[in-house]
Amino acid sequence: MHPGPTNPWSESNSPSLRQTQGDSHLSEYLGEQAFHRTGLGTGHDHAGLATKIVQLEQQVLDLKHLLEERDEEIAAARKAHRQHMADINRRRE
Repeated sequence: MHPGPTNPWSESNSPSLRQTQGDSHLSEYLGEQAFHRTGLGTGHDHAGLATKIVQLEQQVLDLKHLLEERDEEIAAARKAHRQHMADINRRRE
């Protein structure tokens, strides 16, 4: 007899092989469920993700602009403070 589906004694019909295949299917199913439940599997909304990326990129640009403005304000305040301290020190002399 040749191994195959019609041969009940073939390796492809062995209980351990069927169990291994069942374990594999179960493992795959559980992995997919975990993937979807964690939110990792919901990435099919490419347009929504692209929109979110654009929004986040704009937010980064806005925050960089704010940071540059504050850096300029701090630099101006430091310059004014140095000038004020220099004026105070000249008056003491």
